[in-house]
Order: sequence, then C-alpha cells, then structure tokens
Amino acid sequence: MSGIQYVVAFVTLVFMTFVLLQNHRMRNSMLGFDKDMIAVANAPAVDGASIEMLRNEARKYPSIAGIAVASEKVGAQDSYSTAGMDFDGQEVQTFVIGVDQEFFNVMGIRIVEGRGFNQYDSTGTTVVSRYFMDLYGVNLGDILPQGTGEVIGICDNVRFNSAREPSTPIAFVPMDIFDLYGVLYFRLSPGADKAQAARDIEALIRVADPYWPSQVEFYDTLQGNLYQNEIRTSRLVVAFSVIAAILALCGVIGLVLFDTEYRRKETAVRKIFGASVASILERANINYGTVVLICFALSCPVAAVIVSRWLQNFTDRVPIYVWVFALALVAVLTVTVLIVTAVFYRRATANPRDGLQ
Repeated sequence: MSGIQYVVAFVTLVFMTFVLLQNHRMRNSMLGFDKDMIAVANAPAVDGASIEMLRNEARKYPSIAGIAVASEKVGAQDSYSTAGMDFDGQEVQTFVIGVDQEFFNVMGIRIVEGRGFNQYDSTGTTVVSRYFMDLYGVNLGDILPQGTGEVIGICDNVRFNSAREPSTPIAFVPMDIFDLYGVLYFRLSPGADKAQAARDIEALIRVADPYWPSQVEFYDTLQGNLYQNEIRTSRLVVAFSVIAAILALCGVIGLVLFDTEYRRKETAVRKIFGASVASILERANINYGTVVLICFALSCPVAAVIVSRWLQNFTDRVPIYVWVFALALVAVLTVTVLIVTAVFYRRATANPRDGLQ
C-alpha cells in the first residue's frame, strides 16, 4: 500500500511541477511588445478629430505617454480577423489587423525593415511580421493580394494568440480612423502607477464620451483571462498533489511505526551485541530508501507519458526536464529519511531490556 502511495506521490509531484513551469512560461513568454507598459480600453464611438483631441488632452496626464488605435484587442484571444490568399504559389493564412500610425511606437514593436505607417498611408499598404517574411519569403515592395497591398515594412516577431495555438503570420493594414470602433492602447510613462494611470485614462476617455461604459485593462489581467483554464487546472493539480503527498506521508509514518514495533526485539538484540544507534538508523534508512527508489523507477515512465500528453495541448511548451524528476526523488527521499530517522531513533536509543519484554 505504501508503494502505491509513493508512486502516486511521485507522479503528482512531477505533473504539478510541469504544470507550474508551463503556466509560468505562458504568462511570461515574450510577446514581442511592451505588455507591462500598455493599458487597453474599448474605444468609444469617436472620429479622427476626437482621437487627436484625446492625444492633445493626454499631455495633461503625466502617466500617459502615448495613444494608439487598432481593430483588435491583441494578446487577449486565440483568433483574429483572418485572410486567406495565394502568394507566389503558396496558400497563405494570416491575421489582418487594422492599426493607426502610432500603433508600433505605442506598443513598442520594432520595425526591422522599411517603415511603419504615417498619416498619408491608406488602403493598399501593409506591414508584415518577420515570421510572415521568414515563412513565405515576403520582401519589401511585394504586393499581397486580397486588398492587403504593398509591403512597406517588416516588424519584429509578435505573438498575439496563446501558447495553445501555433504562431500565425500577421499583416497590419492602415485603419481608417473615421470609421473606427476598435480598441484604444495607452502607453504608460516609465514608473507610472497603474491604478493612477487607469483613473487618468478613464477621465481622458470620458472627455470624448461621457457615457463610456467600458473599463481599462492591463495585460496581466488579459493574459490571466486568456489562460484561465490552465490556471484553474494548475490549482487543482497543486491541491491534488498536496493531498497525495499528505496521504503518502501518513502511510509512511504508519508503516514506520508498525515496523519499529515489529522489529522491537530485533533492535534490542542488535544493541545488546554492540550495534550502534547510527548503524541501526542506517539499516532502516537503506530499507526504506530502496522502496523509494523502486517506486520512483516505476513512476518515471508513467509520469513522463502523462506530462508528454498534457504538453501536446501547447505549441509553445517547456521541454521534459530531467531535473524535475530528480527534484521529486530528492524531496520524497528527504522526507522519508527524516520520518524513518525520527521514529527509529526513539527505538534505537531505548533500553534494550524494554525491547525484550
């Protein structure tokens, strides 16, 4: 029974560790833009003059460094407006996102070739991601079909969908700001307090629309919502792992207590014949350590299969680290040694006469 508990404890500890590592990777992965410096809000029904008025008014708020507009709330969902096109004999599937001329600067997305948009660009020009260029061989000056237009710039790689989905090429196109019902992006000033920035942004937007019903969001919240299923899974796995570890611990304690009582006479006789406390503890720990190692060997392939299959849900995933298995072994072995030593020490230091009664 104790062996089964050890196997379950090993499997759950390993799985829990990989779940936590994967969640950390997803929530801290490089998205290609300055997510920690950006606040997002749904845009009110405003025209181009109102957007410029907002930019002018924003100068009164030290927490706001810039404002941009886009057709999508990027980095908050798995799919966006998608276009299928034929380019140079290749079938291309790409996200198409409308942005204004300030978008790349506000988001901190670097233009690696060509240029970004300016106020004179309109339909018929596009900026593509470097992944688009690498995947399909797109270069500056190429003409993309489906009204996307001439490639005037190539930006650094950005990831707008979750780690559950494969990376997708992105084509940015100019957004006609007069027909805008999209998303506002606010770049925060360095060192700005987020709570104060949110209040400033709300006050600023209500200048354009006093009845604005939306709220200001930051990317820690947006990423949390995007990965809420994984976060819920990690909490359940952690809780189950703690329960499994406690049950295994209780099983070990019960088994060791029974074993010390069962070996009471044997221990007493060994002490009479000159066995030291250290030798008694060493023998007991070797016996239980052997059980731990056997259970660890049995649990490793089971844990590896479970972890591998779970990680298949993600395209951007952590590798199966050997050190995680070693860490689980060290943790369980350490706890076992402490329990065995504590319980057997009491019997090993007792009067041998009491053990022979």
